[in-house]
Amino acid sequence: MSITTETNRNDYVGNNATATYSYTFKILDASDLRVTVRDDLGVETTLALNTDYTVTGVRNKTGGNITLTAGNLTSGHALTLRRVRPITQESDIRNQGDFHAQTHEDAFDHLTMVDQQQQDEINRSIKLAETDYSSGMTLPVASERAGRYLAFDVSGNPIASSAAATIAVTPFIETLVDDTTAAQARATLGFSGAGGTVAAANIDAGAVGRTALAVGGVARNTQTTIRTSAYTVTTSDDVIRVSGASAAFNVTLPTAASVQGRRYKIIRTDSTIANAITIATTSSQTINGATTRRLHSQYEMMEVESDGANWLITNRFIPSVTAVHSSTFTSLVTGTTTNPTFGTTPVNRVLTQRLGASCRFNYECRYTSAGTAGSGDYLFALPAGHTFDSSFVTYYTTVEGTGNWSIGGASVLGNAAGDYQGITEFIGVVIPYDSTRFRVAFIFTDGTTPSGGFASSSAYAPVGTSGSYSFSFIAPMTNWEG
Repeated sequence: MSITTETNRNDYVGNNATATYSYTFKILDASDLRVTVRDDLGVETTLALNTDYTVTGVRNKTGGNITLTAGNLTSGHALTLRRVRPITQESDIRNQGDFHAQTHEDAFDHLTMVDQQQQDEINRSIKLAETDYSSGMTLPVASERAGRYLAFDVSGNPIASSAAATIAVTPFIETLVDDTTAAQARATLGFSGAGGTVAAANIDAGAVGRTALAVGGVARNTQTTIRTSAYTVTTSDDVIRVSGASAAFNVTLPTAASVQGRRYKIIRTDSTIANAITIATTSSQTINGATTRRLHSQYEMMEVESDGANWLITNRFIPSVTAVHSSTFTSLVTGTTTNPTFGTTPVNRVLTQRLGASCRFNYECRYTSAGTAGSGDYLFALPAGHTFDSSFVTYYTTVEGTGNWSIGGASVLGNAAGDYQGITEFIGVVIPYDSTRFRVAFIFTDGTTPSGGFASSSAYAPVGTSGSYSFSFIAPMTNWEG
């Protein structure tokens, strides 16, 4: 009987429901079948005839079956049935002996089977491409290739690599290399996150110096949070926008030791100077030597970085633009006995400008119709949220008599000027009265002395048909920082 097919193996995968498997090629003896099983770990086991399996269909042209004596093949296990003949020639044909056709056909079949068996081995080996000819494919001798990798030289011929093949693999890396998905690998490496993102990383403090982003790489988005009340900064924050429009509050930094090298940027977005935003620390840590820092002005910004023990200011921006303050000139004037009133005031404003730890004030008023005089010395209030820093400013609260120009060693903050009832001009100086108010000591430019050395109802009342006043001074403010 001829061999009409090139098939000499069959492969199956177990389903835990089948114990009998067919082979579709001719064998001359039951021992011609090599039955191999590979388990989930990749371990291959060659089964023993009549111990692990039985065979039917010997010498059948279309093959037969093997039956596993242990029962159904485990799900996922691979099963290979392959014909493997001994490479010997046992037929003895004598000269002028009888011609037995079956003997001759078996001998020819055996040779064909061996050819197919060898071809199966060739098919599963490394080969050159059909058009690739090389006469130098001999491997180096064992002494040269021992403990080294197989490599190829510039001509494509095999060589023993110069690097040793021994690589130490730690138990931790072993748990990594057997991961089959990216999610499993991230979990092994200590990353948590879904969808290919990293939410948190367990990286030792100081382990990352300066990260170089590859060309075409994309850095993570800056995390910005907006806060209007007390807030403790978290490790996922980058920029914190704060508004004190409703109330003053604290922004508390995390413990510096837990976020060494981390930077945070805090920006104030509202213009309510009266409500300070305080940047506070924990565990008696400091920010450039102080336990707290404050943001007073709109768009004021502070960037801090942890050095592992305390916080350092790495960037600071204090806006220095002149703005018309919400408080008007007339709303800030009071008398120590009776308040004055003003008539028509086409100019009635207070300008403020932040100058680091100080503030420049410009009080401007022009009236075109008479008001009513107050009594006592006039006091002028600072706009809401502004307080003289008593560490640098000396107050003077004594009520002076007529013509007395003594200022008792008080600080002189700036100048005053104007015209009284549209006729007499005056000049003077700004003197602090207490932490939120000041007076003006003035003299007429004609050399005469007003009836009150300080701005008073008798010499400084808005009762004429027209007049103007302007004060300009710079003063340090409490808790403001330069």
